[in-house]
Amino acid sequence: MVSATVSEDICYRYFGKENVNFYVCKRAAYKGSLYQYPQKSMSRSCLKNNPGIVRRLMEKFHLDEGKVITFMKENIGSLHFGNTEGSNTLEGEDILVVGTPYHTEFLYKLAAFSMGIDFNEDEKMTSQDIIYNGYAFKFTTFQNEDLRAVHFWMLESELEQAVGRARLLWNECTVHLFSNFPLSQSEMVEDFEIDKD
Repeated sequence: MVSATVSEDICYRYFGKENVNFYVCKRAAYKGSLYQYPQKSMSRSCLKNNPGIVRRLMEKFHLDEGKVITFMKENIGSLHFGNTEGSNTLEGEDILVVGTPYHTEFLYKLAAFSMGIDFNEDEKMTSQDIIYNGYAFKFTTFQNEDLRAVHFWMLESELEQAVGRARLLWNECTVHLFSNFPLSQSEMVEDFEIDKD
């Protein structure tokens, strides 16, 4: 298996450490740029509480609907979280990715259960102090480290797939990512004010 979004930890848990030989390739530097704006969570509830925020960001970056990836419910563009994998329609384009794509808690628990991970079935996601991808931040996730690993793998994979549609490895284009979950190759933009012109 060759994958940009595979997790060594998840592979070991799922297939058993004795059945996996994991080889990490050096991360290639992007030819393009990935700017991340972590000021708001940009979860579904955040977008619901900030109506029109995606369209305001489109205006700020002068991008039309076809160059936006967000939640399907926003009804913007043809790509959305959950259907980006493998698409080359945005290759070489400047794009806007808006969202932190959480799933329902039971989905993470179901995945963990299928891997034989032991956890408290009643645990709920709560705000946690996290260190991940070289960043310290507050994030709503599980306290159980095994459940958190499943959550972060699924979330990070979805974000990486969305960002990857621009094919930053080969193209000098820009992706603007609005999410409070840090991707390892992002350049963080801390002073951006979303609601100011």
